Amino acid sequence: MAIHIGLIGGGNITDTHARAARAIPGVEIAAIYGTNPQKVAALCHEHGGKAYQDLDAFLAHRPMDLVAIGSPSGVHAMQGIAAAERGLHVLTEKPIDISTERADALIEAAQRSRVKLGVMFQDRVKPGIRQLKEWISTGVTGKVMLADARVKWYRPPEYYSQSRWRGTLALDGGGALINQAIHTVDLLLWLLGDVARVQSRPHIRDIRGGWN
Repeated sequence: MAIHIGLIGGGNITDTHARAARAIPGVEIAAIYGTNPQKVAALCHEHGGKAYQDLDAFLAHRPMDLVAIGSPSGVHAMQGIAAAERGLHVLTEKPIDISTERADALIEAAQRSRVKLGVMFQDRVKPGIRQLKEWISTGVTGKVMLADARVKWYRPPEYYSQSRWRGTLALDGGGALINQAIHTVDLLLWLLGDVARVQSRPHIRDIRGGWN
C-alpha cells in the first residue's frame, strides 16, 4: 500500500524532500503547498502532486498520510499543529519551532491527535555517527568524560540577503545556533543524553584586539 506525503514549502529544501521521498519505494507525493505559485508549480511539474497556495485546502487533500514541513522555522509549529489536528503525521525540518512554547504546543497536538511527530536531523543516520552511538550505548568507549563540538559552517551574505526569513528573529530565531549548529547540539544530546546543567561566559574583546 502506498504512503502519500504532502510537502509544505516552496524552497530548495522542499525539492530535496521531494527527491528523497521519490527514492523510497511505496511513497508517493500527493500535494505540495507554498505561498509562491511559480515555485510550487515547478515542484509539482518535476515531482508530481497537486499544487496548493491555501493551507487549509492542502491539508484537506486526500489521500494524504503525512506532511513534511520545509517552510521558515517560525511557522513550523503552526503548520504542524494544523496538520496533526487533521489526523496527519508530521515530519518537520529542524528546529521544531523557534520558541519552546510553540514547540511544546506542537508536541502536545501530536500526542492529542495520536499522530507521529518527527524532526529532520539527518546527521543521526550517518554510518560513522550510528557506529559511535552503538559504541557509547554498549559501553565500548567506556565512560565519556568530555565532548567538544565546533561548527565552522560558512554562509555567504547572499544566504541571508536573498531570503525574507533567514537571520530574522521572527522567522529564523536569530542566527547560526538555531539554524546550523542545532544539528551538532542534537548529536550531543542524542549521543550523550539530556543536559543537566548549562554554563556560559561571554567573549570579551580587549583594547589590543584580542579575544578573552
